[in-house]
Amino acid sequence: MTRHFAPMIVILGLMLSLSDKAFGQVGDSTLPLDVGSDHMENLDSEHRTLLVGNVDIVQGDSRLMADHVNIFYSESETGGRGDIERIIATGSVRYFSPLQNARGDHGVYDIESDSISLTGDVVITQCENVITTNFFSTNLTTGDSVFGETNDGQRVRAVLFPQEQTENSDDEEPEC
Repeated sequence: MTRHFAPMIVILGLMLSLSDKAFGQVGDSTLPLDVGSDHMENLDSEHRTLLVGNVDIVQGDSRLMADHVNIFYSESETGGRGDIERIIATGSVRYFSPLQNARGDHGVYDIESDSISLTGDVVITQCENVITTNFFSTNLTTGDSVFGETNDGQRVRAVLFPQEQTENSDDEEPEC
C-alpha cells in the first residue's frame, strides 16, 4: 500500500518545490505541502497523477482549489518519474494568497515556458484592484501578461486603484 502512495507524495512535493514560481507561486516551497481530494490516482503508464473532487492544495498562506487537477510529468532516463511538465486544473479553479486571488474555469501551468493561463469566467484581484476577462496568460520569467483574446468579442474590464507612494515603494510588495 505504501509503495503506491510514495510516488504520489513525491510528485506532489515536487509540484511546488521545483521553484518559487510553481503553480503561480502557490506558496513558500520551504513549507509543508497539504494536499487533499476526494480521490487520487497515480497513472504511471500515462505519466500523470490525477486529483479528483474538492482538490485543495495548501502551502503556507497560499491555496489552490479546483474540481480536478492533472499533473503531467516526463519519464526519467531510468524509466521512473521525471520532471513535472505541466499542471492542469479544471472546474472552479481558485487561487488565494495574502495579496492576490484568482478564479477561472480552467488553469494551466506549463513548466517549460514558465507560463500560467486561466480561462473561462476569470476574475483576478490584488488588494482592491479587480480585472475580469475570459482569458489570462502570464509568463512568470518575463512578467509579460495578456488579458482577453484578440477578436473574440469579449471585453476586459479593470478597476484599478492608485497605490499610495511610500519610500522605497518600488522594492516593496503592495500592502492591502
